[in-house]
This record gives sequence, structure tokens and C-alpha cells, in this order.
Amino acid sequence: MAVQIQIRRGTAAAWTSANPTLAAGEFAMETDTDKYKFGDGSTAWTSLGYSSLPSTSISNTVVDAKGDIMAATADNTVAKLTVGSNGQVLTAASGQTTGLQWAAIGNASTATALATARTIGGVSFDGTGNIAVTLAATATALATARTIGGVSFDGTANIDLGTDANMVLASQSFS
Repeated sequence: MAVQIQIRRGTAAAWTSANPTLAAGEFAMETDTDKYKFGDGSTAWTSLGYSSLPSTSISNTVVDAKGDIMAATADNTVAKLTVGSNGQVLTAASGQTTGLQWAAIGNASTATALATARTIGGVSFDGTGNIAVTLAATATALATARTIGGVSFDGTANIDLGTDANMVLASQSFS
């Protein structure tokens, strides 16, 4: 035999109009507000307080999309911060309601200048913009060429030690 359990239900206006007294432990809900009450056997509907989840619980309707983040806007107040765009990072932002915001990586408009600028690759950098560093297309020759495995090396090109030289180097002990 199948058992079906139904909960007393009706609109907020219907409950207020009828104003019934629910039995002790009886559960009833408003279909238009999703609010609910439990009866105590002696108090009429309009005098009963609404029941709720514990204050420590968070409704699953706070987040409704992939990547949403829950954040606080005040003490015990939860809000949703929607997912940012690809390539963005989450940053602290005291001026925002949640204290957080999504920002582009390396966004000069949100960067804070360094107290003292630094020089990188001959270019002054204060932390608020990008710098371009040009790498040398060719190497500078050593002042004095060195001999490696019997092959002269001045630093301007690769050298080939050959199979025999590699075996000799691999068998030597360096200290």
C-alpha cells in the first residue's frame, strides 16, 4: 500500500483569512511566499511566528551559476559575487559592497605605484604599467675563449663535443 504524505498549504491571504489553529507539531506553508509555520495546538495562524532555517544555514538559491562566490556584505549577511571573466583575478576592494571585485591581471588602473621605482632591463618601473625588455639577438663573445673537451668556445655559438668527447667528460670526476 502506497503512503502519501501531504502538507497543509494555501496562500498567505487564505491562511490569514481562515486563521486556523494548527495542531501541536503540525506543519503548514504559504504556497505564494514559501514561508511556513509549525502549530503548537493553541495559537491561531496569525499569532504564530514563521519558522526558518537556523541563522547559520545558507540558502542554495544564493548562488545560481557556475563560478558564483558567496561573500558577506555585513555581519551575518550573505550575498553573491558573480563569476568574473576569463583571465581575471579576485581582488580586495573596500569600496565594493562585498569588499571584493574581479580585475584583469596587470590592469594598470588598479595597480598601486611602488614607493621607489626600480630599473629593470634599463627601464624605470614604478609598478603601474608594463615594461618591454629587449633581449639581445646575438651573444657577446667572451674576452678570452675557453677550451671545452678540446673545442674552443668563445660564447657566440654552440659547440659540438662529439661522441668521444662526451664519453671522456662523463667519465671524469669533478670536484
